[in-house]
Amino acid sequence: MSLRKNFDSFTPQHKLQDAQNELIEAIYRFRAAEKVNAPDRISLKLEMEFLEEKVLHYRYCIYSKLPIEDYPEKSHVVNKCPPPVWIYKSKVN
Repeated sequence: MSLRKNFDSFTPQHKLQDAQNELIEAIYRFRAAEKVNAPDRISLKLEMEFLEEKVLHYRYCIYSKLPIEDYPEKSHVVNKCPPPVWIYKSKVN
Protein backbone atom coordinates (compact mmCIF):
# COMPACT_ATOMS: atom_id res chain seq x y z
CA MET A 1 0.00 0.00 0.00
CA SER A 2 1.33 3.39 -0.99
CA LEU A 3 1.84 6.07 1.63
CA ARG A 4 0.81 8.80 -0.78
CA LYS A 5 -2.39 8.50 -2.76
CA ASN A 6 -2.37 9.63 -6.38
CA PHE A 7 1.39 10.12 -6.34
CA ASP A 8 2.72 11.53 -9.59
CA SER A 9 6.36 12.57 -9.72
CA PHE A 10 5.68 14.90 -12.63
CA THR A 11 3.19 17.23 -10.98
CA PRO A 12 4.18 20.89 -10.66
CA GLN A 13 3.90 20.72 -6.88
CA HIS A 14 6.30 17.80 -6.76
CA LYS A 15 8.80 19.62 -8.98
CA LEU A 16 8.54 22.64 -6.68
CA GLN A 17 9.09 20.44 -3.63
CA ASP A 18 12.17 18.86 -5.24
CA ALA A 19 13.55 22.30 -6.11
CA GLN A 20 12.96 23.53 -2.56
CA ASN A 21 14.79 20.49 -1.16
CA GLU A 22 17.72 21.16 -3.51
CA LEU A 23 17.81 24.78 -2.33
CA ILE A 24 17.81 23.74 1.33
CA GLU A 25 20.70 21.34 0.74
CA ALA A 26 22.62 24.07 -1.12
CA ILE A 27 22.08 26.49 1.77
CA TYR A 28 23.46 23.95 4.26
CA ARG A 29 26.50 23.30 2.02
CA PHE A 30 27.14 27.03 1.72
CA ARG A 31 26.83 27.64 5.46
CA ALA A 32 29.19 24.76 6.23
CA ALA A 33 31.74 26.12 3.75
CA GLU A 34 31.33 29.60 5.20
CA LYS A 35 32.07 28.38 8.73
CA VAL A 36 35.40 26.86 7.73
CA ASN A 37 36.20 29.61 5.21
CA ALA A 38 36.44 27.09 2.35
CA PRO A 39 37.75 28.26 -1.02
CA ASP A 40 34.64 27.05 -2.91
CA ARG A 41 32.26 29.45 -1.11
CA ILE A 42 31.71 31.56 -4.23
CA SER A 43 30.66 28.64 -6.41
CA LEU A 44 28.38 27.35 -3.64
CA LYS A 45 26.79 30.79 -3.30
CA LEU A 46 26.21 30.94 -7.06
CA GLU A 47 24.62 27.50 -6.96
CA MET A 48 22.40 28.60 -4.07
CA GLU A 49 21.31 31.74 -5.95
CA PHE A 50 20.56 29.71 -9.09
CA LEU A 51 18.41 27.26 -7.11
CA GLU A 52 16.59 30.16 -5.46
CA GLU A 53 15.74 31.56 -8.91
CA LYS A 54 14.56 28.10 -9.94
CA VAL A 55 12.21 27.87 -6.92
CA LEU A 56 10.84 31.35 -7.62
CA HIS A 57 10.25 30.42 -11.27
CA TYR A 58 8.40 27.23 -10.31
CA ARG A 59 6.25 29.15 -7.79
CA TYR A 60 5.43 31.75 -10.41
CA CYS A 61 4.36 29.04 -12.87
CA ILE A 62 2.20 27.28 -10.28
CA TYR A 63 0.49 30.46 -9.05
CA SER A 64 -0.05 31.70 -12.61
CA LYS A 65 -1.36 28.27 -13.63
CA LEU A 66 1.29 27.97 -16.33
CA PRO A 67 2.94 24.68 -17.24
CA ILE A 68 6.30 24.21 -15.57
CA GLU A 69 9.05 23.86 -18.09
CA ASP A 70 12.35 22.49 -16.86
CA TYR A 71 14.35 25.42 -15.61
CA PRO A 72 17.37 25.82 -17.91
CA GLU A 73 20.70 24.91 -16.39
CA LYS A 74 23.41 27.49 -16.68
CA SER A 75 25.48 26.52 -19.66
CA HIS A 76 27.98 29.34 -19.55
CA VAL A 77 30.78 29.95 -17.07
CA VAL A 78 29.41 32.21 -14.37
CA ASN A 79 32.71 33.23 -12.80
CA LYS A 80 34.03 34.72 -16.04
CA CYS A 81 33.76 38.49 -16.17
CA PRO A 82 32.83 40.26 -19.40
CA PRO A 83 35.65 42.02 -21.24
CA PRO A 84 36.19 45.68 -20.32
CA VAL A 85 34.41 48.34 -22.34
CA TRP A 86 37.67 49.97 -23.49
CA ILE A 87 38.51 46.84 -25.52
CA TYR A 88 35.38 47.34 -27.62
CA LYS A 89 36.15 51.05 -28.07
CA SER A 90 39.65 50.33 -29.36
CA LYS A 91 38.31 47.83 -31.91
CA VAL A 92 35.80 50.34 -33.27
CA ASN A 93 38.40 53.10 -33.80
